[in-house]
Amino acid sequence: MIFLIGGAPKTGKTTLAKKLSKVINISWISVDIIRQIARKYTDPSLHEKMFPINTIVKKIPKNNDLLYARYSIQEIIDACQKQGVSCYEAIEIMTISNAEFIIEGHQVTPELVEKLLAKYGKKKLIKAIFLSKTNRKKIVQGFIKNPAPDDWIITATKDRETTFPKIAEMIAQYSAYFEFEVQKYGLELIKTDEDFDAKIQSAISYFLNY
Repeated sequence: MIFLIGGAPKTGKTTLAKKLSKVINISWISVDIIRQIARKYTDPSLHEKMFPINTIVKKIPKNNDLLYARYSIQEIIDACQKQGVSCYEAIEIMTISNAEFIIEGHQVTPELVEKLLAKYGKKKLIKAIFLSKTNRKKIVQGFIKNPAPDDWIITATKDRETTFPKIAEMIAQYSAYFEFEVQKYGLELIKTDEDFDAKIQSAISYFLNY
């Protein structure tokens, strides 16, 4: 059994994965970890092409202000999406393994889920859900009201007044992409702008209904 959780950054994917893991007693893994492993065993000459967001961040480590000043929101989203495609094969390998996993990350896309269901849906139970947030104001409020000490948004942002709205716009635009693709492939999506805890519980209930 494989549970897949996709969506833009900061929409609740990790929270959902952790809570679901405790409920059903199955290990969860972030695709960011899978990406690190895949990158390690990829020819370095291909890194810039296959892992563009890593290449960008390496030039300006831990500095969201500079990142969003140098690159447009669309460029950042495009880089994330290209990097996500580079993780498809690794996610597929985990999906068809004998182990059971909860896999979460923005790299889990509706396109990938549709592919996995078509290839393996008759052999293995695969359930997927996507999360989104498009309310820019509430996204920024979330950064301020619920700051995690080690959160990349908090630790790498000094000019919060300027950069937080840009990050929120990225999340909203990326979420819009997921919402469009989910509708295209007829998959499940939950918006987590409002009543976050209740929406996470709703997602857990969806996974348990199999």
